[in-house]
Amino acid sequence: MISENEKNKYQSIKAPEELKQRIANDIKNIQPSQNKKSNHRIIETIAACVLVAFVVGFVGVGMNSSTVYLNGETFYGEQINLPQASMVQRASVDGGQVVEIDCRFETKISAENGEFTLLDYKTGEEIYTGNQYSVEGKVVIAVNVPEGEKTILKLQNILSEREIAFNSNAF
Repeated sequence: MISENEKNKYQSIKAPEELKQRIANDIKNIQPSQNKKSNHRIIETIAACVLVAFVVGFVGVGMNSSTVYLNGETFYGEQINLPQASMVQRASVDGGQVVEIDCRFETKISAENGEFTLLDYKTGEEIYTGNQYSVEGKVVIAVNVPEGEKTILKLQNILSEREIAFNSNAF
């Protein structure tokens, strides 16, 4: 720690008038460098462009991260009406509806008020039957809907969440 005596000696030192004048003149003559500012602007612009590209990319991937296909065509709707109180079946069955899901990321599939059966896309082999499962890749889903009721199929992954209602039409 500095003693009071040393502190007073330090504060009593005075700069010569020449030095004060030279410093004042140097301060008046300082001009900011244009080169550094333009470099910062260029870097900021590039960083903003990269950020926009990533955001647009993630939003685009998120919109299609779990694509649903119905009868071989992309399905964007929120509701599917089933004939009778039957099960959604694979395309090989006449009159059946195909519900395929292409999950680009691990996707949690859950059914509210019903259950579903996951089938392998290529072989048609049963993977799972129940009301909650996580999957990545392309699968076929057969949804069991109680007669006269509605089952909500929920698809949720890191980028998106989607619900599809399956309505049973009892005839």
